[in-house]
Amino acid sequence: MFEGEQFDVGECLVVAPVAGVFHPAPVRRRVRAGDVVGHLQVSAGEQVAVTSPFTGELVEVVAWPGERLGAYQRVARLRVA
Repeated sequence: MFEGEQFDVGECLVVAPVAGVFHPAPVRRRVRAGDVVGHLQVSAGEQVAVTSPFTGELVEVVAWPGERLGAYQRVARLRVA
C-alpha cells in the first residue's frame, strides 16, 4: 500500500548559476542535460555558461537578451514528461 503524497512535475526550470547579463545561445527544440542555453557576462572579459541540468523539450526562454539576472533567476522552461 502506498502512503503519502505523490508529486509528478512535468516542467523544470533552467536557472542562472551566477548574476550577470544574459546572452542566449542558439538552442534546439530538444535540449539535453549539459546543453548550453546561454551565457552570462559577469565582468568585462568573463562569461559563464548557463547549462541545462535536464533533458527535455524547450518550452520557452524566459530571460531576454541583455537582461541582468540574479543568481538562481529563471532562464528557461523545459517539458520533461
